[in-house]
Amino acid sequence: MIPSEKDCIIPSESLPERLIRVRLLHRGGQLQGAFADELGINRSTYRSWEEAKARPPSPDLQKIARVTRYGYAWLAIGKPEMLDPNDPGTPAKIEEEIANYGVDHTLNEIQEIGLQQQAEELCAYHLQLEVCLEKQRRLMSEIAILKRQLEREEKKTQ
Repeated sequence: MIPSEKDCIIPSESLPERLIRVRLLHRGGQLQGAFADELGINRSTYRSWEEAKARPPSPDLQKIARVTRYGYAWLAIGKPEMLDPNDPGTPAKIEEEIANYGVDHTLNEIQEIGLQQQAEELCAYHLQLEVCLEKQRRLMSEIAILKRQLEREEKKTQ
């Protein structure tokens, strides 16, 4: 059963959840492949967006907003509320949203990419640190063994 718009008011949806909701509400619900085809987007690319493996670029979000008429700002950042696709004024509202939110969304994408790269770098440093700490533990253990051997040898020579 396809949910109605009233059943789908969820304030804290992620972008992949909003993409799924728009797809299910558009034209009575469509499979991923059919929806991607209608949008002119590669099926595997679209699937990766819904699975949160990739983030759609702003131009593709704009295309989805224009085709489905649910609103660019809501689709891109979850604010404000989803637009009524049956309202004759919706296309103009979407274009206004794209003009107002497009730059902010692009900046958010850049910030997210930067944060993701920093997180990946931190993970790499963390792994390097773990390797170094393990080497240090082994060396400390070897030093302790050598100290004991040296102490034994000194006792034998006394």
